Amino acid sequence: PTPTPPTPTPTPPTATASNASAAEDVEELVGMGFDAATAAHALQRSNGVMSEAVQLLLDMPDPPAAPAPPPPAAPPPSSAATAPLQTLLEMGFGQEQAEAALRRANGSREEALASLLADQTSAASISAAPAAPASPASTPVLPPVAPPPAMTPQAVPPVPPVPSGSPVGPPQQPASTFAPPPLASAWSGMQPGSQPGMQPGMQPGMQPGMQP
Repeated sequence: PTPTPPTPTPTPPTATASNASAAEDVEELVGMGFDAATAAHALQRSNGVMSEAVQLLLDMPDPPAAPAPPPPAAPPPSSAATAPLQTLLEMGFGQEQAEAALRRANGSREEALASLLADQTSAASISAAPAAPASPASTPVLPPVAPPPAMTPQAVPPVPPVPSGSPVGPPQQPASTFAPPPLASAWSGMQPGSQPGMQPGMQPGMQPGMQP
């Protein structure tokens, strides 16, 4: 009889294959939003079972947040930046006043000094201005005087118009008021052509009562 070859025995999976599978599981859990170290620990506890590792990660409390790093300390001011301020302080100006002037002058000591001197000059001129004299309290206040009434012009009578046909000349003299003498009074009552002793309207030679 022909001898049968021996049946090969299956070799166990190597550690390299298991490590590669675990790395893939960790990357998958990291893609879900879990931390890499926490995911690897959950896979170890679940013996590489993915569903159990996910449940363990969900049941775990959230890790405390890491404290925020302290803010960096401000660098100390350089000597070049403090030199103009120190110079202005030595000249007698206040620190706040000098710092404000340096900020307006962009750090220029000469411009800041000119600005401070201009501020002092304007302040001195304002303080030296004379104050307005106060009105005395004893001065009486007079009431306002009413204006006089307006004069209304009087109406002028109209001048009668001159007729167009009348001559323009000096005014006529009034009629004479001379009275006749007493002797002529008898003759004044006679009509023209009558004689004395006759009635008006009679002719000479006629008797009274006769018609002419």
